[in-house]
This record gives sequence, structure tokens and C-alpha cells, in this order.
Amino acid sequence: LALRGFPSNIGVTELEDDPERASRGGWIVKSGIDPIFGMPDLKQIYDKAFPQANYGRATAPLLIEVNSKTAISSESGDILRAICQMQTSERNQVNLRPTHLISEIDKLNLLIYEANDGVYRCGFASTQTAYDRAERNLHSALQQLESTLAASSHRFLLGDKVTESDLRLFPTISRFDACYATLFRCGRKLINSHYPNLSK
Repeated sequence: LALRGFPSNIGVTELEDDPERASRGGWIVKSGIDPIFGMPDLKQIYDKAFPQANYGRATAPLLIEVNSKTAISSESGDILRAICQMQTSERNQVNLRPTHLISEIDKLNLLIYEANDGVYRCGFASTQTAYDRAERNLHSALQQLESTLAASSHRFLLGDKVTESDLRLFPTISRFDACYATLFRCGRKLINSHYPNLSK
């Protein structure tokens, strides 16, 4: 949000993982209640945001239009894309999806999805075969991303400036060694030890 120049246009409500206090396990609102629906946890926010829908698991992030109290999306990639496309009058905003890189960004995002989703496919695999496939595909994607950076003199995936693709990948890379590697059993290779360019 700060990169796009939306410090005041979009509010952020922080959550905490507290399965004992949440109504159905999971996330509670850090400040006590959310400012839109007045609910204390994410499950109850979903109940208000999707009153007629069978939404499955209550996951974060969730983008809500404040005035109409309408849920826009709970898919992080879609939310990021929406923020990238919003217009702002701020002069210092960063263009995370420049026109001349759109095709490369979209192609790279498919590979990044394999990494981002791959950690969860490892963690929630219900058979050994499914786990083996997910773990193999995850590290294949990470290796391809590592090779992309290794072949370039730039810091970011598509040049010397950050793009949407870098932001999509960042959460997985930053959490991998400390969280996903152990909890989701996908730490055969670690970012800091085996993917030096991704770890920078």
C-alpha cells in the first residue's frame, strides 16, 4: 500500500492467530473488533461479508469495500492486482505493473504461484504421493526463480525496480525457513542455505 501511495485510502486491520479465542479457530482482530462489522474474529467477519455464501475456510487477506460493506476478494493475488491498478494522485507511487513488462509479469506469476501454493500443498497433502509431488514441484519452482535472479545483474526478478511479481513472491520467501520448512515439512532445501539469490 505504501509503495502505491495509499496510506490513507485503504485501511488495514491486523489479525492474530489465536485458535482458543476465535469462534472457530484461527484469526482474531488484534485491536478487539474490526472497524467495519464490529466483529472480534475473522470467521464472524466472513459471516457478515458473505451472508448467503458457503465460503469454506475464513482466510486472510480479505478486501472489503467500506461504504457498502461488500467483500471484494479474499485471494491475495487478486487483491495485489487490484491495488496495482488503482489510480492515486500521489507523485511517489511505484508502478508495479509497467506496460512493457505485463507479459513477463504474468508468465512469472504462474511460476511464483507454484511456489506460493506449493508450501500449502506440501503441508496439507493427504497422501505420500501427493506430498512427494508437491514438494518436488515447489523446489523446482524455487530453483527456477533462483536461476532467473542468478542470470541477472539486477536485484529484482524483472530488472532494477520492484514489480508485482516480487511482491507476490516475498511473503513465501520471507516465511519459508522459519515457518513453512518445519510446519509444512518442505525444508529439504532452505532459502538461506540453498537459494542465495532469493535470500538477498
